[in-house]
Amino acid sequence: MENQQVGNHGLHWTSSMSTYMLTHFTNVVANGTKTSTCFKTVHHNACARDLNDHFRLCLTGGQIANHLRYWKKWAKIIRLKNSLSGALWDEVNFIIGLDHEHYTEHIKTHKGDVEFLNKPIEHYTEMAAIFGNSLATGQYAKGSNELLAKDALEIDDDIVDEDAPATPTTPAT
Repeated sequence: MENQQVGNHGLHWTSSMSTYMLTHFTNVVANGTKTSTCFKTVHHNACARDLNDHFRLCLTGGQIANHLRYWKKWAKIIRLKNSLSGALWDEVNFIIGLDHEHYTEHIKTHKGDVEFLNKPIEHYTEMAAIFGNSLATGQYAKGSNELLAKDALEIDDDIVDEDAPATPTTPAT
């Protein structure tokens, strides 16, 4: 049995267990059986069965769902860090890179970002396949006092009819 610890502190997920679970859900997505925003209980239970058989564990679908939520949170954090000013994305090695000066200044005030910047992101391909663009970042969130159609009205003012004449013409009488 691989480093499974169950007790007062819950289950300890090893890297190989997480890899196996993420690979399982990547295959579910590749087969086209994922719903638009989440996996169904049947998917969690099937993954638990596979992990139990492979690692000789006693996992439940609920534990799988909780661990999947953990990885979804990581994917959201990575997406936010990737949008940092001055960040460069390395698509080959899956690294959010900052130049040395920017990195050292950023880390002074954001010590928790050390594990996300200038080093390869573990399981990035699996997270991208599983979660894709379905993560809410709050970028377009509006407060309760803001008009919902405000942005749409501003966009309408910028629309120009290319077929219309440049200056209005008046009909000759």
